[in-house]
Amino acid sequence: SGAVTGSTPMSSTVQNRGVAKSSPGSIRMVQQQGIADITGFVVSPPYPNPFTEKPQLSYHLPQDGRVAFQITDLSGRILNTWTEVKTRGNQFISWDGTDESGNPLQPGIYFYSMKYRGVTKVSRIVKE
Repeated sequence: SGAVTGSTPMSSTVQNRGVAKSSPGSIRMVQQQGIADITGFVVSPPYPNPFTEKPQLSYHLPQDGRVAFQITDLSGRILNTWTEVKTRGNQFISWDGTDESGNPLQPGIYFYSMKYRGVTKVSRIVKE
């Protein structure tokens, strides 16, 4: 069973691919794998996590668009940012585990965020 990422009151419910619809026209999203919302933008957990070299960050775009990435430390300090224009569908990147200067990050806990069409998803990633 997944965690609810957003909800509205439910009456009769029909579930399809993590989206639960109810009458009259209210919708809630149920997280199955990754972080989903009503836009169809899904960010999957990083793999491997924890990582030692190059974790894979996977996501799904419902339409072509620009995706902004950001890596921060626990204090919120921005360590790396980049933007890519991607086509709709399942996508992934292999991040090299470095800051903007190309220096490898020290072992620790970090956060990465992906922003697409005004929706930002944040996930935790651990470097060993």
